[in-house]
Parts: sequence; C-alpha cells; structure tokens
Amino acid sequence: MDLNVFREKMLIWAKLNHQNIARLYNYSTNPLFHEIEYCGKNLKEVYNSIKSEERIFKIIFDVSEGLKHAHTRNILHRNLTSANVMFDGRDAKISNWYCARYVNRVSRDLQKPYSKYLAPEMILKKKEGFYTDIWQLGVLFYELTTGRVPFNNKDEILNIKVVHPYEIINKCLSKRRKRRYQSVEDFQNDLKALINEKYENFVENKEMFKGISYCCDLLLICLKNNDGVNAYKYLDDLIEYVDNNSIKEDLKHLKESIKYRLENHIPIPKEIIYNAEIITHKIKLVK
Repeated sequence: MDLNVFREKMLIWAKLNHQNIARLYNYSTNPLFHEIEYCGKNLKEVYNSIKSEERIFKIIFDVSEGLKHAHTRNILHRNLTSANVMFDGRDAKISNWYCARYVNRVSRDLQKPYSKYLAPEMILKKKEGFYTDIWQLGVLFYELTTGRVPFNNKDEILNIKVVHPYEIINKCLSKRRKRRYQSVEDFQNDLKALINEKYENFVENKEMFKGISYCCDLLLICLKNNDGVNAYKYLDDLIEYVDNNSIKEDLKHLKESIKYRLENHIPIPKEIIYNAEIITHKIKLVK
C-alpha cells in the first residue's frame, strides 16, 4: 500500500462531517490503521430485505444528502456502491472514501472503483465531476428497485441504454454527462416530486395508512432543503391524519416553529430538523 495515497484519502475523508457519511475517527500510517464509525451492515448485505418503496426513497435521499455535503467541499466519492453504503435500519451513510478526490484534480486510488458502477467518463478517461457520482447514485437506485445492477461490464455501460419506469433513474444513467443531473439539488427536486406523486395517489385513494410514511419523508426533505412553505403544508397533513395525541401536539409545536421562521425569513436550523426526525420516526413506529 502506498502510504502517501492512504494519507491523502484519509485527509479527504476527515474533512467530511455529516449524518449521512460514516465518520472517520482516527488514522495512522505507523502503525497502519484507520478507525471509522460503526453504521450497521452495508446495503449489499441487506437490500433483499428492503421491500418498501418508501424505505428505498428514504435511503436514496440519505445518500444524496451525504453526496451533497461532499460536493459542497468539491469532493467526489467515485465508488458509490451498495457495498459502500451502510444502513442501520433507519439511516444510510456513505463509507469507504478510498477513491475520493477533489474535483478537477487527478490522484491515485487506494482501491479500484467497482467496475459495474463505473461512469462512462471513468472508463473513457474523460473529465469527471459531480455528474460522475450522480451516475453511480442512479446505479444504486436501479439496484435497490430491481434487485440487480443495470450493467454487467464496461461494454454494457458504454453501449446499452437503460430504461427504468422511474425517469429520475434514466436521467442519472444518461451516457452523456450534460444530460444527467448537474447537481444533487436538481436530483433531490425530482426525487421529491416522485415521492409527492406517490403520496398524492394515497391521499386520493384514501389510503393514508400507507401515505403517512411518504408524508414524513417529504416533510424532512423540505426541511433539509430549507423549504419551509411546503414543510408547513406537510405538517398540516400529518396533524390531520396522525391519531396519537402526544405526537399530534409535537407536530403542532413544530408547525409553530416553522411558521415563526417563515414570517421572519429565518432559515430552518439543524435543531428543528433533528426534532422533526425524532417525531417522524415515532410516527412510523406507531403506524
């Protein structure tokens, strides 16, 4: 192992501090080791047991949040696979940043990126960017929804067009970089629209027992993207449909906090998001 490459990857990983990224606690080159956060099993080990479409959306959103954090620091993961995403039954966290590098900077990898997830530009040795991670996010999304990866080898990656029922996945897997999402935020907007479409169908069919989980996820997506207006709307829905009086009161308090920030043009702080995560987790448990 090249110790300089190891040190470089550890320094990159150490810059990332986010709830959807496995934490690097410590590392050394003499003796050689690195200590990372324990986050449960990887998705490759458990995805066959993930039957719920709503849970898949939640996992993909979690992963996109981790990527968004890295991208704001101009860091690419470049090896986003089901084996490199950890899942503890509640939250997904991106781990194993051994192929990470800064945008517009070439460097050696600590391990080879997994071939079935390679973006076309990685195979063709062309410029990589945020769209490279978004390609791999699309492969992961495809894998979780179908139980298999869309490509078996590099030739298929370059030549076979994937057609998935979700257009969001097809856009991630466009061969041409410029036709993919150019930012995680753009991807999240379409993911929110997809989840909202599912949610509205449940509302229309009066299947709120199924729809509540989607509403919880939409609330968190809006809060994490500082979209207080739509968060307020989903809070109204949850207050109407949740039966548990204690949780209903928690939701009302949360609604007042959001209302205050909307009226005073104040960004939504992490404390409110954390509180919302606790409340929505309770809702799903009670449901």
